[in-house]
Amino acid sequence: MSGRGWGRDMLRPPGEIDEADDRLAGTIKFTLEDVLLLLLYADPRPIEGKTRLMKEVFLALEEVLPKGEAERVDFRPHRFGPYTERVYAAADRLAFTNKVQVAMDKNRGGHSIAITPKG
Repeated sequence: MSGRGWGRDMLRPPGEIDEADDRLAGTIKFTLEDVLLLLLYADPRPIEGKTRLMKEVFLALEEVLPKGEAERVDFRPHRFGPYTERVYAAADRLAFTNKVQVAMDKNRGGHSIAITPKG
């Protein structure tokens, strides 16, 4: 079980991330990264599979967190449910900062994401 597995090409340069954070400061309480960490903290078991991860984030944003409290994320219908590349990009950013571990299970052919002690 090693490394990151989702969309390395989706990472933004640090300066661009900082600029986006400055623009959003004071307007929202939860970023997409916060939502991922909240989900992983609420149940310390890893989230198994990209589809499950996407659905859990979607449900947290739509049904659990109060409207306007979290970063707006535009999901689109996809083959297995709601989808946005931004969830994978957020997971990559968290993996890059060692707050989560994204792993590939070669036996099952799927991904998992787990919170780390730093997360």
